[in-house]
Amino acid sequence: MKDTTDDHRKEVALFRYGLISEALHLPPDEAARHLKRHSERDLAIPGSARRRVAVTTMQAWVRAYRKSGFDGLAFWISRSWLDELTRAYPILGMGICHIRVARALML
Repeated sequence: MKDTTDDHRKEVALFRYGLISEALHLPPDEAARHLKRHSERDLAIPGSARRRVAVTTMQAWVRAYRKSGFDGLAFWISRSWLDELTRAYPILGMGICHIRVARALML
């Protein structure tokens, strides 16, 4: 039996990679124009009713891909979604803060 969560993550990561793949190999100014063009298009975003992706989101995907490869795209969480979640559940915000401090101390 296939894990639908893993299948969805792969589908989302492939979608994200499809948007940023060309920008990964362009000089910064051309990459910015490329991402801007994609941000102006209506897209079929897996698992979402939204139709557009912000340039800043795609730039974060580029950073995630460069740092962690394909897994970085599969497990990327938006800052706004995380902020909403921590506002709704303050205890999560405290836990995230503790994790950030622990990671900083490990460096």
